[in-house]
Amino acid sequence: MNFKRSHGLLLHPTSLPSVEGVGTLGAESRAFLHWLSTSGASAWQMLPLVPVGTGFSPYSSPSAFAGNPLLISIVDLKEEGWVDEGEFDLFQSHVQEWGLDQVNYVKLSALKSELILKSAERFLNTSGDHHKALERFVQTHNHWLDHAALFQVIAEEEYQGQPWWTWAPEVRDRVPNTLISLAKKHERSIRKYKVIQFWFQQQWDRVRTLADTLHITLIGDVPIYVDHHSADVWCHRELFELDDHGKPFSVAGVPPDAFSETGQLWGNPIYKWSQHLNSGYQWWIERLRRALSLTHVVRIDHFRAFAAYWSIPYGSKNATLGTWIKGPGLSLFNHLKATLDPEGQGLPLIAEDLGLIDQPVIDLLESTKLPGMKVLQFAFDGDPNNAYLPHNLTSPHCIIYTGTHDNETTKGWWVSSAESIRHRVRKYCAANGDAEQICWDMIRLAHASIATLAIIPLQDLLALGNHARMNQPARIDPPARIDPPSLSSGNWSWRVRHEALNSDISERLRSIATLFGRCIKHDRKG
Repeated sequence: MNFKRSHGLLLHPTSLPSVEGVGTLGAESRAFLHWLSTSGASAWQMLPLVPVGTGFSPYSSPSAFAGNPLLISIVDLKEEGWVDEGEFDLFQSHVQEWGLDQVNYVKLSALKSELILKSAERFLNTSGDHHKALERFVQTHNHWLDHAALFQVIAEEEYQGQPWWTWAPEVRDRVPNTLISLAKKHERSIRKYKVIQFWFQQQWDRVRTLADTLHITLIGDVPIYVDHHSADVWCHRELFELDDHGKPFSVAGVPPDAFSETGQLWGNPIYKWSQHLNSGYQWWIERLRRALSLTHVVRIDHFRAFAAYWSIPYGSKNATLGTWIKGPGLSLFNHLKATLDPEGQGLPLIAEDLGLIDQPVIDLLESTKLPGMKVLQFAFDGDPNNAYLPHNLTSPHCIIYTGTHDNETTKGWWVSSAESIRHRVRKYCAANGDAEQICWDMIRLAHASIATLAIIPLQDLLALGNHARMNQPARIDPPARIDPPSLSSGNWSWRVRHEALNSDISERLRSIATLFGRCIKHDRKG
């Protein structure tokens, strides 16, 4: 996809201010889009919109296709009559006890899930045209919705969250008669799951419609791997390197590097790429088609694994014993282009090309013609040829960031960096490097670059320290088995205060964006 010179912000909807204990797809998302528009921004980048899994991470999900129920606005459901005033007041009274700065995932998940399920039951028990709308949604999405619903209900109601490879063999192996029997037994619960996904879609459609009206591009995110304990792996075992009992031969991660002596052991099963090729990469096509039905562009996380991936023997305690194995390479992207980009306009994808990057990864990126990422926090190691320094950018066909959701905030990075790094930043930016001003120095540097699109995490725009960091990779070790998460690692929980999204900040951002030609003028009559 070819962007015009523009700018945007990185913020997950859960971080938005709201009266519900978590940002939702309701009024706060719509208000944020309007605020973005006043800043002259043309892009809103977010994290995966799928249901959260272990550690409440959006990169760990029981379904790569479903929407996150925690993002559903209870306020909107109340206005539509599915939640009554008393229920909402009780819900809100609990939420207000948890504070405004963090999502209390443990308490919120239990409370909100109970209320949404009760509301879904009310939806099903009420006659009206909403049933026809539900049926249209179910028919459109049945290729993933049936699997996701059955998996989630079986996992919760038959096995209390135990991983699918420990289920009874006839359920684990998806014996048809067994699945039919279970679907009939849990028909009502499955139906409620579909209602909840219908609500997610309805509310998301309103967000996207407003984004289109305001000419704001929504940028989504797709993790390269999926969870072992997920509907995707349970339903498509032939696409993964698994034994006859559903256990992986090897799992995903990254090798040791300067940031981790033992690497990162993610634990996701490895794809059986030969089977994907034999199917014409149909699962990948459907996965990206679903993601692109929600957002205009999708960032693919860990792009380097398409060139070669780090395969770690199952049962390893860390990622040191892995092996590099060649990935699907250009073959996958040729199939994606044929189906998702038939007119040759360019795949609407962004490559997260960070980490251990070698020549095969560089070659694959050039062959796919996807824009890569340039992160300014990685630029000041003292090498004047550092690829992330703005003067070394050779093409505008990239996206520049001050940092990402996996980095420290820029203020936190500045405070924790060695004096040698801070000295280089001062010299490069011709700035005094004051801790309160450094974020805007880096924002200015990003906007001044030749990169077509500049994306700034909201935390950097607000000059917040590491208390506002969204994620610290590998903060907790992957569990030996996947259970419903009971504790949050502290990742993914940051929330912004309503008063922070004020006109002073938006006008300051707009001023810098205008100075460097990043405010796109649109014909509102067109």
